[in-house]
Amino acid sequence: MKNIYLISAVFGLLVPSYFTLLFCIDVLESAGGISVENLLMLSPQFYQEAVSGNVSTQLLSDVLIVSAVFFIWMLGEGRRLKMRYLWVYPLITYMVAFSAALPLFFYFRERRKEDIASEGGA
Repeated sequence: MKNIYLISAVFGLLVPSYFTLLFCIDVLESAGGISVENLLMLSPQFYQEAVSGNVSTQLLSDVLIVSAVFFIWMLGEGRRLKMRYLWVYPLITYMVAFSAALPLFFYFRERRKEDIASEGGA
């Protein structure tokens, strides 16, 4: 499973990043094109596009709610397993994509569980 999580994290990075890049090239050309602000989705134009219709607003609200639930669960699970750098996953979620952060957390969770098992722990 660990390798499936890692492959999923790579796809979760590449696919949304591709569409972010297209957005930066197509829509934001007049507002700075490909810039750090646009690539990090900090542009007001990005959020206007994100909530431009009921379907896109529904998808955005769905991802935001699921992300919040993930952060709550991840914090408890990460502390239970004594995982480090838990702050990275919310950062990846909002700077890259939830589809990258979630499987990446699962990958490192599996690695941590293997480490605990090899140490003779729980």
